[in-house]
Amino acid sequence: MASKLPVVKQTKYSYVLLSSILLIIISYGIFLLMGISFPIEESLIVYLVISYTGKAILPKNHKKGLNYIKNNQYDDAIVEFHESYVFFSKYKWVDKYRHIVMLSTSQFSYIEMALVNMAYCYGQIGQIEKAKELYQQVLNEFPDNQIAIAALKIFDSADGIDFDELQYMDK
Repeated sequence: MASKLPVVKQTKYSYVLLSSILLIIISYGIFLLMGISFPIEESLIVYLVISYTGKAILPKNHKKGLNYIKNNQYDDAIVEFHESYVFFSKYKWVDKYRHIVMLSTSQFSYIEMALVNMAYCYGQIGQIEKAKELYQQVLNEFPDNQIAIAALKIFDSADGIDFDELQYMDK
């Protein structure tokens, strides 16, 4: 089912290949040292367990935040994305090596995603200045983030428009 949210997911395909090959080779070598000859199935099971476990445990606040967004609970989402930001800022190595630790194929780091998602949520609850501030923070930390650039351009072009005076026509 397609998401009704304006979500951008950019996959870095080199991460997919690198993490898959690396993990299978490492687990294959470990199983060979344990005396298991030709441990293909065991290596694939290790790959799947690490993949699902890492993705389920480490970015738990990120996932909760996305669920809150789906239910239009933006205040709760902001709290979860902030917790995600704090966690991945504290453990930068987890975020940096997410393609190995969590087998994440995302081109965006979790820190970057947390900031963008918080800014989006603030925009949804009408706290435009806070949203702008966070998008600017995204650009300070990640200068090539096209989502933040586009959002700030939209905010700039919307300055001076009185949205309360706009009338929407029913279709």
